[in-house]
Amino acid sequence: MQNTTAVPILSPVLAPGALRAEAELMAAEAAPRRFAVCAMDYDESDAVVLAWGQAFRDGRVTLVGDAVPVRGTFSSVRSALRVCRALGAPLHVAWVDPEPEG
Repeated sequence: MQNTTAVPILSPVLAPGALRAEAELMAAEAAPRRFAVCAMDYDESDAVVLAWGQAFRDGRVTLVGDAVPVRGTFSSVRSALRVCRALGAPLHVAWVDPEPEG
């Protein structure tokens, strides 16, 4: 007996250029947003980049030290900042890319 109620699902076949364009759009939408963690010295009107980070859409953050020895993956920007707060200086998150929503 043959099942005649199932509707076959046809996958669209994209031309190579269209597939590349789709991949580039997907990458742009899902790209992590870059930021720097800066230590602020308001008395001296000075700042230094402590670490560079990437914030992903699911909230995860990667952080790599520039002026501090830190490297890791964190659940949020806030949790990543904990490792930089040990220095005792006021911190500022400077977004290189537009800040993620939410």
